[in-house]
Amino acid sequence: MPDWSKFVDLVNANQRFLLTSHVRPDCDALGSELAMVGILESLGKEVFVVNAYEVPPNLKFLDTEGRLKQLGVDIQASELESYDVLIVLDTTAWAQLGDMAEVVRNTGLKKAVIDHHVSGDDLGAELFKNGKAEATGRLVIEAADALGVELTPEIARAAFAALATDTGWFRFSSTTPETLRLASRLMEAGAAPDEFYCQRYEQDTLARLQLVGRTKVHAKAELDGRLIHTYMTQADFKETGAVPSDSEDVINMMLGVGGTEAAVIFVEQSTGGFKISFRSRCDLDCSTLAEQFGGGGHKKAAGAFVDDTLETAQEKVLTAVRTAMGELDAKKQSEGGKAGQSRRNYLGNITALTLGAVGLGCPTLVAAAAAINPLRTSSKQGRFIKVASLEALPEDGTPRRFPVVADRDDAWNRFADEPIGAVFLRRVQGDKVEAIQVVCPHAGCHICYEAERDIFFCPCHTASFSITGERLEARSPSPRDLDTLEVEVRNGAEVWVKFEKYQTGTSQKIAES
Repeated sequence: MPDWSKFVDLVNANQRFLLTSHVRPDCDALGSELAMVGILESLGKEVFVVNAYEVPPNLKFLDTEGRLKQLGVDIQASELESYDVLIVLDTTAWAQLGDMAEVVRNTGLKKAVIDHHVSGDDLGAELFKNGKAEATGRLVIEAADALGVELTPEIARAAFAALATDTGWFRFSSTTPETLRLASRLMEAGAAPDEFYCQRYEQDTLARLQLVGRTKVHAKAELDGRLIHTYMTQADFKETGAVPSDSEDVINMMLGVGGTEAAVIFVEQSTGGFKISFRSRCDLDCSTLAEQFGGGGHKKAAGAFVDDTLETAQEKVLTAVRTAMGELDAKKQSEGGKAGQSRRNYLGNITALTLGAVGLGCPTLVAAAAAINPLRTSSKQGRFIKVASLEALPEDGTPRRFPVVADRDDAWNRFADEPIGAVFLRRVQGDKVEAIQVVCPHAGCHICYEAERDIFFCPCHTASFSITGERLEARSPSPRDLDTLEVEVRNGAEVWVKFEKYQTGTSQKIAES
């Protein structure tokens, strides 16, 4: 939950606000911007909105007053420094900002981010993020409540557009009772779902209809129909007369096929390369897949960009998807196959201990109590585990992230080759290797490596660390430096790490029990 008191202080202390969002803006991006315009202007603030992309033709109905401007067309970057605060909405990723990325990176303005995406970059801003929120529009309404702003029909309509579309009209798993309560509140404040639905979904062009038809023809199924993938090329857009925004929501049509658990779409961009969208209605984590290609998002929906030909992009991305789905299948089979025998063995042991307790008394009951905890697991804390080969580490000292995999046991089962954590490894001198825990000591988030600045950073709390793990801010949110781990290079080629997990939120480096 964001600390909105800090946002209230930011708003009260400043007068002129600049708002922006991600490229190829959707209703959550634009609706959140327009709702924030209404909120800030109700407090007497000056607000200007500028994005890297123009408003898609099919969403122009949202901007009835022409408030949404395009960088380089309506205003130049040099004209944006007269504001006090820059607020980025619905993204925390440099790659999603387009030409606005340089503005955000180089500006001297105070910066804030309001976003509901789990993954992201360090934009050097105060973060107001909640990865469990179903839409950024919800967070904007939370900000309004914190500021004591009454919802006007204009604010309500914009926020409803964000909420309804990012939940797939309340059919996605992110929809909760709180979602519907918020929708009801927005309707009471002036949002009209029937009018919005008609303007958004019942104004298709023949060009979009033909583009969707081509995309359906391109669709292919794999893994017994559990995975469907398709694509759109620039030729498809040109020959049908469609525009980029006509590709929106097509991927969700793929999930409409019975038996489909995951869908992927490749959309060729006018500047080259392919925008990749992932969707899942199984245990497949889309955000993890997207992060492999420099993107991000949510577990059920995520996106990335691959600067390759269609064939190469498909080979890279679909291989990753097949691998991930295969790993999920193997895990389910492993858990299912071992559970029965493990439980029978467990119950047999408990029976024997209980019968023994009758004849031998309390000591055996103590033993039975110790055995009856089926969730107790054997710990790999403090053990050396083979993590990587030496040749997998760049010789220039660039860190690489590796999963730590080991067997895990509990009273029911033995799980082979289970991920138990991750580390960053880097060469420092010849065959010498250093290891750093990926867990941020502040609150247990996972750190990332930023090659451009050659630092580690925590995307959740904007803590930055040197390449050797030292805190870079004088008042870092992290209570201590990153946790380094002991490393041994064995047989001249194998990197073994003494893997440990440490308590978070404390200045002391204390191993978890």
